[in-house]
Amino acid sequence: MTELTSTERVMMALNRQQPDRVPHFEWLVNPIVREALVPGCKDHHEFAVQMGHDAILVGPHFRKEQLGPDYFKSEWGFTFMYGHEEHGVELEPECPIKSMEDFKNFTPPDLDAPGRYDEIEWAVKNSKGDTAIGVHLNDIFSLPRYLMGMTSLLMAVALEPELVKALVDMSVEYNLEMARRISKMGVDFVHTGDDIAYNKGTFMSPQHFEELFYPGFCRVMGGFKDLGFMVIKHT
Repeated sequence: MTELTSTERVMMALNRQQPDRVPHFEWLVNPIVREALVPGCKDHHEFAVQMGHDAILVGPHFRKEQLGPDYFKSEWGFTFMYGHEEHGVELEPECPIKSMEDFKNFTPPDLDAPGRYDEIEWAVKNSKGDTAIGVHLNDIFSLPRYLMGMTSLLMAVALEPELVKALVDMSVEYNLEMARRISKMGVDFVHTGDDIAYNKGTFMSPQHFEELFYPGFCRVMGGFKDLGFMVIKHT
C-alpha cells in the first residue's frame, strides 16, 4: 500500500478500513513526559508535531482564574485543582449546582465569547492537511460532574433523577451548539472524554445509566454524526 497522509490514515481507521499502519495520537500528555521526550517543547501542539502524531487534538477555550498555586476557577463556576497530572479535578464543596433551584438559576458560558474557538481555528490554519484535526467536546457526564461534583452527582442519580436529567440535557444541547459552530471550521472528527466507567463497570447501575444518561448519549452522538463528524468516544 502507498504511504498515506496522516489525515487519510486517521479517517480510514475511523471508517473501519485498513490504513497503511495504525494511526497514533494522544489527547493529553503530562508535561514532565513531554519535556523528557522533547526537551524545550512549549506545549502539547508542538509535542504532537515533533513526535509525528497523526492528529492534533484541540478544543473550545474556557477561561480559568487562578486562585492559588494549584487551584483555578473555571468559567463554568466550579473550582478545580491541578496536582502532578495534566487534567484537573473539581473540588466538590465549590461546585455551583447543589439543587434544582441552583440549576434553574445557572447560566452556561456564552457560546460565542471572544476567543472561544481560537485554538481550533489555529490548528486548522496551521496543521490542516499535514495532520488530522480532532476537537474535544463533552457528551453526557463530565459537565454534570463538574457542576455538582462526582459524589453529589452520583447521589443525585438515586435521589434527584430529574436534576440529573436536566444537567444531561443541558450538556447535550450546549455541546451540539458548539459542534454546529465547529462544523464550519474544517475539523476532521470529534472526540468526547466523559468517563462513565472504571475497570469494573459503570459509575452508576446499568438501569440508571439507561434511564438517565443513555437517551442523551444517543442524542448527542447522533447530533455529531448528523453534522458530518466521525466520533471517538473515550471512557
